[in-house]
Amino acid sequence: MKHLKKFNEHQQYQNFIDGNFFLPNVSYCKNQKDVHYNPRNYDFFCKIKLNDDSIITVEGSGAFTKTILNSVQIPSGRYIKDIIFGDKCTGIPEEKTFSNKTTIQQVYISKTITDIGRSILRGCTDL
Repeated sequence: MKHLKKFNEHQQYQNFIDGNFFLPNVSYCKNQKDVHYNPRNYDFFCKIKLNDDSIITVEGSGAFTKTILNSVQIPSGRYIKDIIFGDKCTGIPEEKTFSNKTTIQQVYISKTITDIGRSILRGCTDL
């Protein structure tokens, strides 16, 4: 996935880079006429960002299933906010894998995913 982002000032760029889970591949700072290239490394299975901005790395390879999701230990009072599926994930084959996880705001699906179940994000109203 290619992600481009434009900023007016370099400080806006720096603030964005310091505080975001999904980073652009290329950023342009207009006033400084400055271009930043950020190659991304997606050599992982899955990363989950919680509402307190902590990140849980899920180890594995192959398909991401409800069983894997249910095995993720999410601390009390926290919930899933964003998800990135890396290159080690090949599919999300089960229907309604994230059904009714209403707090999910962003999902990145890697280019290696070839199998996606029906309605995997059904009920995710914050997307």
